[in-house]
This record gives sequence, C-alpha cells and structure tokens, in this order.
Amino acid sequence: MTDSDLDLAIAQLAAIAPDARRADRTRQRCRALLAQRQKRRDRSASRMTMARRALAPVLFGAACALCLVYVTALVATTLELQGLFH
Repeated sequence: MTDSDLDLAIAQLAAIAPDARRADRTRQRCRALLAQRQKRRDRSASRMTMARRALAPVLFGAACALCLVYVTALVATTLELQGLFH
C-alpha cells in the first residue's frame, strides 16, 4: 500500500458522530467523582482546623509551664547565691 492508497482509505471512512448519552454519562461520573473528592478535601481540612484548635492551647500551656520552671529555677539559684535560701 502506498501513501495515496492510505489517504484514499482514510478519506472513505465515515465520520463518527459523538454519542450524546455516553457523553452525558461520562460528565455525570466525572462530576460525581469531583464532588466526592471535594467532600474528602473539606473533611480533611476541617480535621486539620480542629487539630490546630486543640493543639495550639496545649503547646502554649507547655511553653508557659517551661518558662515558669525556668524562672523558678533562676530565682532559686539567685537566692542560693545570695545566701538567703538555705
């Protein structure tokens, strides 16, 4: 077969018309999949927000407690050095 024979064979092929029902089903499946993914993203985002809300006060409290221990140790050391604390 030569190139011209192939071109002639291709020219004789009927054009395929799009199937409207199939296209609608494909669109519906795609939209359903996109909606499902969006719901998952929303749920995971809300979990992260809840974790941040719970974790931030805990970390802040822990930092405050460490600062209080440090300041208490600093004051105790200062008093020992001055001989006021036996």
